[in-house]
Parts: sequence; C-alpha cells; structure tokens
Amino acid sequence: MKFTVISYPKGSDHPDGETDVSEVGVEALANLLGIPADSLIDVYPLGEVQLVALHRISRISFDLSSHEYFLEPQGSAGEDAKQSFGWPTVAMAVGTRVTVVRDGSWDGPWQVEFQGTIDDLHAPEPVRHSMAREGELEYWVVFDEPQYDSSGHGPFRGAQIWDRYLIPEV
Repeated sequence: MKFTVISYPKGSDHPDGETDVSEVGVEALANLLGIPADSLIDVYPLGEVQLVALHRISRISFDLSSHEYFLEPQGSAGEDAKQSFGWPTVAMAVGTRVTVVRDGSWDGPWQVEFQGTIDDLHAPEPVRHSMAREGELEYWVVFDEPQYDSSGHGPFRGAQIWDRYLIPEV
C-alpha cells in the first residue's frame, strides 16, 4: 500500500503538493493517528503533533503556518483503498452530466464555468478540509474541453471537484 501526504495552502481547496511517505510504514503511520493499521483506509488530517512525529521519522519538513496536510492511503496499482467500499448511495451516478460553476465568494476555483461528466476513476469521497461543508463529497470529473484553474494552471482535462461546484444537468 502507498501512503501520501497531500498539502493544501491554507484557505485553498486545491492541493499544491504530494509526498510519498510509504517508507515510514503502515504501523508507524497508524500509530501516529492512534488507529489500528487495518483501519488506515480513509483520508486523515494531520495536526502539529502528528507532523512533528512524522518529521522525526522521515525528515520531511512541513509548514503549518501556510499549509494544511492530509494523509491519504492508496491501494496497489494506484487503486484508492476507499474505492473498495463502493459508490456512496447519496452520490451522483457515474456518467452524470454536470456544469462546473465558479464560487460567488472568490475568483475560482476555475476561470470559467464549463461542462463535464462524473467519472469512475475513484468513488466520491468526503472532502477532508477545514473549509468543507458537513457531508460534502468530491467527485472525479472529466471535462468536455481542457480548462484552466483560477491560478492559471492547466490546461486540465479533468479534476477532483467538490460537489458545491457541480450542478447536475437535467
């Protein structure tokens, strides 16, 4: 199993880094979180205590003043460990046509509104971020045309998108 630490700039819903921490080992990572190793299947926010301990083990540096960090396990062959639990019953179905919208409170997360399709690359999962709404899911969406995010990065042909930015087409 592969384990990565995903970093998000504070106040952003777009990750800006990913670090493989698999060499630390499943037992050590489970101990950092205080859970059994066989339960290490979700995305976990990492606080200061866990990041200090992870730094001691791995020598990887973390900047809590500017970023938030999450531990994400992945199964073999790149298959997300959570996917084995199936598609959430409350989620939009694979193949649902959606419009990806901009947020009215800031200039993003995309430069324009556009159409796409819910993809089955990974099952929808709860958003693990301090700005997430209760029960909010994120989906893999394939775009009809390549798009640029609000920071000018891209073009992207698809992305993982929070459901607050998706309007299903009727």
